[in-house]
Amino acid sequence: MQQEQRVLIVDDEEDARTSLKRVVERAGYCCTAVESGDEALAVLKDWPAHIVISDHDMPGMNGVELLSAISTRNPGVVRILLTGRADFETSISAINSAHVYRYLNKPCRSSELLTVLHFAWESIEMEQENRRLRALARQQQALLAELQRRVPEVMKNVLSTVQSQ
Repeated sequence: MQQEQRVLIVDDEEDARTSLKRVVERAGYCCTAVESGDEALAVLKDWPAHIVISDHDMPGMNGVELLSAISTRNPGVVRILLTGRADFETSISAINSAHVYRYLNKPCRSSELLTVLHFAWESIEMEQENRRLRALARQQQALLAELQRRVPEVMKNVLSTVQSQ
């Protein structure tokens, strides 16, 4: 069974929020949209999203501040900043403090957004697979150590056979 792909959209502009949500849902993602950073943080407590797309210029908490908080509280969530600003400082702040996955100019084309979402999801799946493989490697190392402890002569023969090949 395929994992539900959850995307949280944060934008104070209702039209932008509705439009983004429609595009994301049509692509098959499960999507929730909220209008503020505080709302987003509250939603993430009960609805663990995989990807958060946030506008930058919002009243109260801006997008970089929100994504920085998410980076600390939910480091596994992929963070995407969407902004109409073209200033260098916002980009640097987004990268350095919020550790954003991508920075998109607003308005962005649906195709650009969907491409970024596709690759963001691939990155999530690769990280999950890496964690699974690391856990498997740890289990195998523990098993080998246990075999070494219980039957050292057999393990010595196995290791010398493997090393000679």
